[in-house]
Amino acid sequence: SEVHSVMGERASVHGGWGRQTIIRGAPSRYARLRASARSDEANTAAALRTANAYVGLLDEIGGGIFLETLDAEWTQILYEKRARQESDAMHVFLDAYEQSGDDIWLSRVATIARHLTETMRRADGAFYIYQEDHAPRWRDRTTIGDYFALSVEDRLEFGSPPIDRAVYTDVNADVIGAFARWSEVSGESAPLEVATRAAHALLEERQQEGGWMLHIAVDLSLIHISEPTRPLYIS
Repeated sequence: SEVHSVMGERASVHGGWGRQTIIRGAPSRYARLRASARSDEANTAAALRTANAYVGLLDEIGGGIFLETLDAEWTQILYEKRARQESDAMHVFLDAYEQSGDDIWLSRVATIARHLTETMRRADGAFYIYQEDHAPRWRDRTTIGDYFALSVEDRLEFGSPPIDRAVYTDVNADVIGAFARWSEVSGESAPLEVATRAAHALLEERQQEGGWMLHIAVDLSLIHISEPTRPLYIS
């Protein structure tokens, strides 16, 4: 399978899967399932090694986790934060918790969740898609890592990285699933409340009579068509 094909020497040395350094949850989940079905300790170790590599991408100060690195050693960080990868990392850390029993993994999940709930959430509970990797008044992008090393208060002097306030149904489904699983694994009710609130917001705004969901919310009154044409379909 495609997932199996990327489980190579990278995971055995530095963590991660294949040549890509972007955070991905599916290969780690697959590795755990494969390890469980076949008593494959190598895949178990690779999944935990990848989780430990992802720890280096955590924004311990501001919350959340950065998107990826540009090198195999996890040192050249791309500081963008995307909700889908945040949810993937939550799953990877929850896997590590179930594998190790170490509560430190739950605290790392909470670090990601803090960013999602405090920075990336709409008033009704739904989630935005991503936050950019630069601050408005930080002029030298080559030193942006120094900005993210600052305290939260000192970061404010340079402005907060812009947020794309689009709300996608599929991305929200990923985030909702991560919070629901966090609640299931930890026994805490608060993550489930976050998940439930986001789900209700999307259902109220986007569910159609046939049960299906709009991918994005569109005000059709703002769309002006000057002549008859084919129907507009929104998926």
